[in-house]
Amino acid sequence: MRKHSKDIINSFLDKVSLAGKTRTKEIRLPYSEAVDLNLALTELLSDLHDKRKSAKLQEHPIEVTVDMGGFKS
Repeated sequence: MRKHSKDIINSFLDKVSLAGKTRTKEIRLPYSEAVDLNLALTELLSDLHDKRKSAKLQEHPIEVTVDMGGFKS
C-alpha cells in the first residue's frame, strides 16, 4: 500500500476520533478527500484480497503423526 493511501486513511481515522471526543454527530469531507479515501480503501481491500489469494495458493497439506498412545492407570 502506498504511503499516500495510508496518510489518507489515517487522516480520516483522526477525524473520526476527534468527532467521537467532541460528540460530533456528522463528519464532512470535501469531495476530493472522499474520492481519495475511496481509492485508498479500494487499494487496501485489493491488497488484502491478493494476500489471501496467494496464501491459499501456497497452502501445503499438514502431516499428522499419531502414536496410538494409551492411558495408564
